[in-house]
Amino acid sequence: RGENGEVKVLDFGLAIRTDNYEDSTASPTSSSTRLTQTGALVGTPAYMAPEQHIGVGIDERSDQFSFCVALFEALYRKHPFPHRDFMELSMSVMTGKHAAVPSSSDVPVQLRKAVLRGLSPEPASRHPSMQALLDALLDDPARRRRRLLIGAAAGLGVLALVAGVTASLANTGSRCAGAERHLAGAWGEERREAIERAFLDTDLPYAPKTWETTDEVLDGYARDWTRMRTEACEATHVHGEQSNELLDRRMACLDVQLQRFAALSDLLVEADERVVLNAVEAAESLPPLSECADTRRLMHRPEPPSPAEQAAIDGLEADLARCATLTLAGRYDQAVALARDVEERAEAGGFSRLAANATFRRGAAEESAGKYADAVEHLARAAQLAERVGDDNLRVRIVNNLGIVLGTKLHHLEEAARVLRHAEAILDRIDAHALLRAQVQRSLGLVLSGRGEHEQAIAELRASIDALRASGARETLTASALLSLGVALDRGGAPEEALAVYQEALAIYERRLGDQHPTVASLLNNIAVVHKSRGELDLALAAFQRSLEIRRHALRGDHPAIGQSLENLANVYESMGETEKAIASSEAALAHYRRVLGDDDWRIAGALYNLGVIHHTSGDHERALECYREALARTERIHGRDDPEVAYPLTGLGSVLVELGRMEEAVEPLERALELRTRPGAVPIDLGEIRFALARALLSTRARDEDPRAQAAARARARSLAEASLDDYQASGDERTTARIRRWIARELEGDDASRAP
Repeated sequence: RGENGEVKVLDFGLAIRTDNYEDSTASPTSSSTRLTQTGALVGTPAYMAPEQHIGVGIDERSDQFSFCVALFEALYRKHPFPHRDFMELSMSVMTGKHAAVPSSSDVPVQLRKAVLRGLSPEPASRHPSMQALLDALLDDPARRRRRLLIGAAAGLGVLALVAGVTASLANTGSRCAGAERHLAGAWGEERREAIERAFLDTDLPYAPKTWETTDEVLDGYARDWTRMRTEACEATHVHGEQSNELLDRRMACLDVQLQRFAALSDLLVEADERVVLNAVEAAESLPPLSECADTRRLMHRPEPPSPAEQAAIDGLEADLARCATLTLAGRYDQAVALARDVEERAEAGGFSRLAANATFRRGAAEESAGKYADAVEHLARAAQLAERVGDDNLRVRIVNNLGIVLGTKLHHLEEAARVLRHAEAILDRIDAHALLRAQVQRSLGLVLSGRGEHEQAIAELRASIDALRASGARETLTASALLSLGVALDRGGAPEEALAVYQEALAIYERRLGDQHPTVASLLNNIAVVHKSRGELDLALAAFQRSLEIRRHALRGDHPAIGQSLENLANVYESMGETEKAIASSEAALAHYRRVLGDDDWRIAGALYNLGVIHHTSGDHERALECYREALARTERIHGRDDPEVAYPLTGLGSVLVELGRMEEAVEPLERALELRTRPGAVPIDLGEIRFALARALLSTRARDEDPRAQAAARARARSLAEASLDDYQASGDERTTARIRRWIARELEGDDASRAP
């Protein structure tokens, strides 16, 4: 109040957006003149904070300054910054040159200090928030001890001002309430009931458990989103801890996450079998909300767009979210078409980052559709676009997908490793989310394992698991990484460790997905493979049979994975010496693939090769040759003559020909297989078998050459191959084959009669 009792400050809603503020050239001569004309200063000059005088960003701390000006007047009956005109007022306010406190005043020291702190020229030196100021005013130890009564007018003024500010804060608090209303339509009891009905209507055996876990994840995400939106609002409007600009950025980030959440919710309410199968993974893969609390990273993003631009961006973001859900639902053509449309609209609008993201979504949909060449083309382009706009986090996500396609789908392992190493180098340079690093480490681990670099692969995968756990990632994401680690450990010659890791992952999957989920069947399949490698055939058979039972029940009999289970059963039956069961199971797998996939799928080539192995082992060489030759033709047609996959049927074909004594025919396929398995970056699978078979074929043909020099060279190469094969089998622990090769070397290369067959 002023000397005439007039209330000078009625509200403190001065913390308007900085980008709406325009400086003014007006110079009012009266400190009580309100400047409200268009383009002028906002607020009453006598109560404006220094930042308002110079036209820089204002926030709740500016309101705090205005409040303390009025409170100073109420307590000491004079303005804290004596002035004759606006210029003098402005200079005093900006330099913090306030009037001296009357020595006769009986205002408590604690109260005076609180008011003067609120009048600091630097916003950072004031109270952290208006609430903190009120706490300091109302919690004065001296007043409590002495119950000192200050002047009536001053006391009434303080009470009026404190009451007014408290009411203002209450209004601000209500302004931040009700964040959950933004979830309307995307989440709530009605939506939850609709999704549950959709899940249960599929009649899948794992649907009830899948819904239970999906509901838990999505409901938790919705609660966290609501809490974070409320906290972001209160940080600016209640606590004064962040600027309006940062609030806008946090809200924009949360809006994008909500779009993705809503898109997933819209998909789940129309769930079919494929959607239910992937529902938990999709829910747990929603982008972490912690990204919207990372203020430092948010402030490094481009300047907020204009309202018109924001509307266009919102539409593009919504369509991108829908692209992801269409891919999840298996509607790949729709996803690709929508992503292409978003890319074109984003480029036309100058939204380069969204164009990069759209191209990324297009490549991801093409990968899921099995169009790997197209996926590589568009993922590589998306990575270039992300690099051009300087979005390293997006670039790493794209490159990670690119590495997976190159390595695990196209078997370009060397290129995949190079790409993923580059992604790791980017991560070392930027402040990336821990979850992103974990994803890249897992991808690199998978690729290195495929290259036979087991030690490095295991190290990357262990680091990935540690990062996932440290980041608070959901359990099923960790279980997926554990599965990859188990594969690497098994390939790296540590089956016991692999089995322990698989069991840990199995416990997570059964707890989160139930014991009838197809993912559990896949893990049981891996566990069975380890048991078989350890000679625990009964345990392997039991695990394979349980895996097949789950798949038949859960996948309704028309899924390729059922064929895989049948192939694995055939393999273990063959190892148990039950040839008839092995052949029957292998032929059932082949028939299943042809029925479900048609006659041109790559899995048919693999099944033919495996059937050839069973005939080969049982001694039916003619049937084995028939299977190997058809498998070779199909593999070359699908992958090309120079793909490492071609080495499998080439090895089988050459080995059978050697056993039939058709040595001249055997040399060419074995030489090709050896070249494919020893080229740079290739995985050295079956090298022992290839080298020993080729050594026998060469000794039986080239070493009989009439030219003594050619004969000597052939015999020397045969010895080199046989000795290398001996090393291979010794390293694998195969004592039986090692002894056989030793006997052959002694008999054929060191004995007197070099013409005898093995």
